[in-house]
Amino acid sequence: MFENKKDLSTLTTFHVSSFAEYFTSVTSIEQLKTVLTSSRKLGKNIKILGSGSNVLFTKNFMGLLIHNCIEGISLSENDSYTNVTVNAGVEWHSFVTFCIENNLGGIENLALIPGKCGAAPIQNIGAYGVELADVLISVSVLDIDTLQDYSLSNSECKFGYRDSIFKNELFGKCVITSITLQLSNSHHAINYNYKDVAVELENQSITKPSIKDIFSAVVSIRKRKLPDPNVLGNAGSFFKNPIISNIEFKRLQIEFPTLPSYFVDEKTVKIAAAYLIETVGMKGFTIGNVGTHKNQPLVLVNYGNGTGQEILELSKIIIEKVQNTFGIRLHTEVNIW
Repeated sequence: MFENKKDLSTLTTFHVSSFAEYFTSVTSIEQLKTVLTSSRKLGKNIKILGSGSNVLFTKNFMGLLIHNCIEGISLSENDSYTNVTVNAGVEWHSFVTFCIENNLGGIENLALIPGKCGAAPIQNIGAYGVELADVLISVSVLDIDTLQDYSLSNSECKFGYRDSIFKNELFGKCVITSITLQLSNSHHAINYNYKDVAVELENQSITKPSIKDIFSAVVSIRKRKLPDPNVLGNAGSFFKNPIISNIEFKRLQIEFPTLPSYFVDEKTVKIAAAYLIETVGMKGFTIGNVGTHKNQPLVLVNYGNGTGQEILELSKIIIEKVQNTFGIRLHTEVNIW
């Protein structure tokens, strides 16, 4: 049932060399339950792997790694909305594409985000003015200890910026098996307030965009700005955009008047981590076999022979330089294993 010393270099988008002590793939909830039951005999650490697009292995994984490949999509329609349940093993971008093809609106701004649908609520993925929490109804999970299925509502997921209950109270305690979203099937609420999207649409002379137009614009932007992990190992944005107080932001504006910012609420502002990293001279920076991308310093890349430890050390250098210059500590969006 379990593979020994499974090579993980092709199962993560950083493509660093590492192996899992034990490894298996599951394609159904029943199979997942069987694997979890059998794993108790091993008495080992258990982790779930999706696309490996938000994971950095810094050493070999000693334990059981379960590759979640449970696929399938089901729809339930009414007059204005369609509830869509998608299983955790479905690739996120494939799912977004499916929704666009079926005129289902709400996640078009989240196109081309790497990963599987099961990872989406863990990170509360977001891009270009939209977060998963905006459309999510519920998350179905399997308790690792009891093997009981249960569901969490949107509010029970405790979503925050790139945060959720799955990264906190439920970390390591359950496996996400599916998510259910409420998407529009008519009168779509088009969101193109984000500057990059608005500019892309303007360049294409589109004044009344459809969800397909937004989808295409986001795909174009991401392809232009971000490296393809199949060509250059990376996990997308390595750091979260910091959220700071208005008072701190006003202080920084005096010295850095072009500091990009995004309104969060009356007391806080989100600022661009990419700007911070570029300002401290780390855009296009290389050290050994790793570096920051030449077009997007928020993306750390493996040039072919880099190790997870090298990427981790690079991230520490960036964190220290940003801290010393801005007084802001960056936090990783990527999971360090």
